Amino acid sequence: VIAAVNFMNLATARSAYRAREVGVRKATGATRGQLIGRFLVESTLVGLLAGAGALLLILLAMPAFRGLAGQEVPLPEPILPIVLGIGGLVGLLSGI
Repeated sequence: VIAAVNFMNLATARSAYRAREVGVRKATGATRGQLIGRFLVESTLVGLLAGAGALLLILLAMPAFRGLAGQEVPLPEPILPIVLGIGGLVGLLSGI
């Protein structure tokens, strides 16, 4: 949850920087819908990439964590869609 809030705060701060880009795109004829669609797709892709990175870190850290725990720690079977779904949802929400 903290990471999601941090991601949304960073995305909001980045939007101030992107105001210039929006101005250039409007000047070249982009419609409001095109701008909104672009930013939603971009933020969703960033969220999906973050989810993929988190999944990679989970898979890399599991052997060490299992060694520390001293027992087998099972991962839920549908871990890939869960992590990517959460990442995509966070990205989509941050784009709104």
